[in-house]
Amino acid sequence: MLQSLLLRIRSYQAALEDMARQSTLAERALVEMAAAIEAVEALPKTKETEALIPLGAGVYTKAHLAAKDEIIVASGAGVFVKKSAAETKIFLEERKKRIEDNLNTLRAEAQRVATELDKANVAAEELYAKLQGACAQT
Repeated sequence: MLQSLLLRIRSYQAALEDMARQSTLAERALVEMAAAIEAVEALPKTKETEALIPLGAGVYTKAHLAAKDEIIVASGAGVFVKKSAAETKIFLEERKKRIEDNLNTLRAEAQRVATELDKANVAAEELYAKLQGACAQT
């Protein structure tokens, strides 16, 4: 009985660690999404004609902004779509909302697992105390 409780406790702990990693990724995505929304809002208003475009690994190149109100958006599955700044902002806000909803669901599930972990810890401590008492009487 104690062994099965300990296995359940380890399982709950592993699940909570995984949920914490997922939460961190979702929170980072939300920060990135907010920055992208801010940039999309500012782009049509800017007087700049050049921008630094990230190539990856901290490498950038200068690019001429030919059309400030045309943005290429990755819509998923390797598909890219041309959108206006307003359409892009709506797209990003919808994506941000989905991430926030998923994060809230994840946090609720983590709370449920934490509650189960607490219950399992209490049960394991009580069982251990009973076993210790039974061993002491013999």
